[in-house]
Order: sequence, then structure tokens, then C-alpha cells
Amino acid sequence: LGTTLTADLYLTADAPRALSDDELLERLRSLDGVQSISSARSIIVPTELGELGLRAYRPGERGWGVTIVAGDERSALDGLAAGRGVLVSERLMLARNLRVGDELTLPAARSNIRVPILGAYRDFNTGAYGVLMSLERYREAWQDQELTGLGLDLDGSRSALEVENAVRGLVGSDVRLR
Repeated sequence: LGTTLTADLYLTADAPRALSDDELLERLRSLDGVQSISSARSIIVPTELGELGLRAYRPGERGWGVTIVAGDERSALDGLAAGRGVLVSERLMLARNLRVGDELTLPAARSNIRVPILGAYRDFNTGAYGVLMSLERYREAWQDQELTGLGLDLDGSRSALEVENAVRGLVGSDVRLR
């Protein structure tokens, strides 16, 4: 779990707008004890390969939190960060006989987009096959600024409980912390 759960505190909300407020993000960033924040948007997209769980992600200082099992790790993560392609779950790659360099067609806001597969990551999710893309690339293609999750990396200057209590004072009751 150390490679997939990289943050110390996680915020999720049923209504994505609850986490998408720029003012809230700035207040969270400025809290004593918070080192960095990761941001995520998760959606299900219908494709020719079936429904895929698309996770758009901007990592905090601790990185992407994935173990690369196909493709060159450095070039895959650099390409992912630059928005040049996607990572797919190992299960998707094996089930659909995909390879690094193949292209996926994904239904975006205005039209389908074709994105190269930069690598595969280990995924223990037993639900929908997974696709990981940079949050910036997602926002550009889907015209969607909302977030479904935030991860807070703590710097150790305050206890996790102290930071959690401070966060609770900033967020509404529709936001869950874990």
C-alpha cells in the first residue's frame, strides 16, 4: 500500500464542487503542517474496450504513487506529467492485449481523443480497468475543473490529528476525511 497511498490525509466528497474551490485549496495549502497537496478527478468513461475508470491526477511532492510494471518508469512518469499519454492498469493491458506505445481512444468533452500508452501500473482494484492521466491533460480534454479527491502530505511539524482538526474547520460536512 505504500506505493498507492502516498498522502497522510485524504479528503473526498460526493459533490465534486465541494473540493474544487480555489480558495479552499489555498487555505489547505497554507495550513501549518501541510507539505503538499495532490488533486484527483475520477470518472467512468465508456470506450470500445468497455467502461474504464479514468483517474486524472496531479501528484503532491511524494509523487504518483504507482509501481510501473511495463515501460520505462522514468520516461513513463515524465510523459504522464507532461500530458503526453496515459498509464493503464496491468489488468487492462493483459486483458485487452495492449502494449506500451498502443493508443487508447477516450471520449472527451468535444470529441474522442487518442492517447498513447506510456506504461502499465500495478493495480489491485477489482472494479473497472484503470487509466491514469495528468489532471491538466484531463481538464483540457474534458473541460472539467472539478475534483473528487485531495491528498494532504504532512511535514511532521504538527500531529496528523491537529492538522485533521484544522482541516475539519475549513471544509463542509459533505467532505469526508480519512
